[in-house]
Amino acid sequence: MKNYILYIIIIPYLAFCASSVHAKTDIEVVMDGRLPYDKSIAIGDAFNKFRYFENKTWKFRQEEDKKRLVIFTGALDLEKLRQYNRELIKLKAAFIKVIFVKNIDNSIDVRSLSYHIRLRGEFNVLSCVIETPDSLKYSVLNICRNDSKSGLIITHELVSAFPLLETR
Repeated sequence: MKNYILYIIIIPYLAFCASSVHAKTDIEVVMDGRLPYDKSIAIGDAFNKFRYFENKTWKFRQEEDKKRLVIFTGALDLEKLRQYNRELIKLKAAFIKVIFVKNIDNSIDVRSLSYHIRLRGEFNVLSCVIETPDSLKYSVLNICRNDSKSGLIITHELVSAFPLLETR
């Protein structure tokens, strides 16, 4: 009888202890991770504190080939960016999407960075994807740096990616 009472007490206690162990989600692994070309700041800190993002979201997606992706989307603060280029007045909305790959060893790679814009009076979203390693590194380091030049660089990248924003 004592053993039976002991099992009634111990089994639920062990089940509770096991359920309270926290394994990091893929999003947390990426946010806590560091990029090989800038180990000075965690990815989550860099992207969540970037001064030119208004709204930020992090989502997880697993591809058919089992690749584990974490997708960051940051809506750009157009009012702050317009100080560098008044032509951005043509924009209704703009955001940056970065796709991170979480590898089996928990290392992080950047698959792509893309700019997406919506012009005033338009319903379509225009997109430009950056996938070349040097361009990716440059754009992501700009976000990690988060200094006064970051806004100027982003406006330059927007105008380069979308020539319709240039003054005519």
